[in-house]
Amino acid sequence: MSRPRSVLLAALLAAVAAPGPAAAAELRIFPVAGGAPGFGGDGGPAWRARMSPTAVQPAADGGLLVLDAHSERVRRIAPDGTVTTVAGTGVRGFRGD
Repeated sequence: MSRPRSVLLAALLAAVAAPGPAAAAELRIFPVAGGAPGFGGDGGPAWRARMSPTAVQPAADGGLLVLDAHSERVRRIAPDGTVTTVAGTGVRGFRGD
């Protein structure tokens, strides 16, 4: 797909329109992290981790950075699906990490 122009999000489906031979594409959306609210699961598969994701940012290595605001942490999902905490202690406020 070259130069996507628009995205439609509906339920568990994303459709992307782009000029050229691949004029439209359909993407299936599926959960990759978080099975229950709370905190837990570091070192294991992200789909089993306890978290409350509120924002997601792609990482340069193909993983994801996830803001787990409920537990006051930033979590990283590696390309292999493993979750780890990269910032935050679980206590609100700056603590030098």
